[in-house]
Amino acid sequence: MHAIALAHQNRNLTDFEKALLDYKHELSSDPTIRSHLAALYDTLLQQNLLSIIESYSVVEIDYVAKQALQLIDCLLTAVLNGHHASALGMSSKAVI
Repeated sequence: MHAIALAHQNRNLTDFEKALLDYKHELSSDPTIRSHLAALYDTLLQQNLLSIIESYSVVEIDYVAKQALQLIDCLLTAVLNGHHASALGMSSKAVI
């Protein structure tokens, strides 16, 4: 949990995902923890997206949405093809 907290504190999605993989068994065994981790991931992702767009005076939502959909499609494809060591949490709607 320390690695998760540190990654969240540093707003680092890569470290957060690495901690999820490193401690997959411990973190995915409890549904409550999985749910909270999904919420933390969403918060962290939102913070990262906001930090990217805050320097712009105009942001085209359509462009951002298309980029996000491409990213999600790429991630889901990688998970489903076994290229990424994680699983899809259907109840939490997260990649674990």
